[in-house]
Amino acid sequence: LVSSGALDMVERTHNKMRKLFDESELEERRRRRNVAQLPALFDRLRGLFRSHNRRAMPLKDVLPHLMSMRRDKSIQLAEIEEQLKLIVDEAPEWCTVQTDTRNNKILSTNLNANPNVVRRKLSLLSQDLESPKP
Repeated sequence: LVSSGALDMVERTHNKMRKLFDESELEERRRRRNVAQLPALFDRLRGLFRSHNRRAMPLKDVLPHLMSMRRDKSIQLAEIEEQLKLIVDEAPEWCTVQTDTRNNKILSTNLNANPNVVRRKLSLLSQDLESPKP
């Protein structure tokens, strides 16, 4: 015979484990979605800089443009910020974020970087996440 207290403890532990799994699963899905969006975001960023004939822009100006250019209106500002951070982390040869003297964050692009190579690199990231792990 098992006491009801022991059963309650097992159930609470099971619920905690399920919650942890669900949160980590949600986080992984969010990351996959963000990585899958990187090539499209790269194209929009590149177009934005080219249309303004600029090599650098303040992040506070870039983000509203990216929000207005998104096709999937369910994507929130936080997701675009996360995707932009991923691009900066994964393609530092193409873009960097620097801080100016007034503490504004500036997104700068490197005109010497090959955009085809950068886009391919970002595309491969999403393919790597989709392929099953051995």
